Amino acid sequence: MFLDTTFLIDFLRGKKIGEVDCLIAAVALSNGIEEIVTENRTHFERISNVKVLSY
Repeated sequence: MFLDTTFLIDFLRGKKIGEVDCLIAAVALSNGIEEIVTENRTHFERISNVKVLSY
């Protein structure tokens, strides 16, 4: 796994992603799931390797 520098730069600029959203993405990715269905596109779109589907 590699360090996502875009995520790091956003974090340093104060554009944080919620802890729960990070946890959801981490659990999904660690289980081989690459798509997340959500109304909250803005947080998940900044996480690499996650495809965001809205409803």
